[in-house]
Amino acid sequence: MQRDNTEAMAANISRDPIPPPAAKAARSSPASRLMQLRDEIPTIVAPGCWGLFGGHLDPGETPEQALRRELLEEISWQPLAVELVMQHILQRQT
Repeated sequence: MQRDNTEAMAANISRDPIPPPAAKAARSSPASRLMQLRDEIPTIVAPGCWGLFGGHLDPGETPEQALRRELLEEISWQPLAVELVMQHILQRQT
């Protein structure tokens, strides 16, 4: 069951430094979606919530390279093509 972790997430975000760049995958078709149900580990971001596959970029890695690596690590899948459809830059006020 998914629970509302908005308050816990906000607390973690407010005290964490700016996160490193990350790449995430979204795959959908008219009949299906590919998403991840995150583990119930209290120390991770958004435990128990639905999310997208992917992760942080390693030094010198492009978002496409990181996404392909993360998909292979997490679900043993390599997509034929990867397309950048959105870029989000998190800006925090100090």
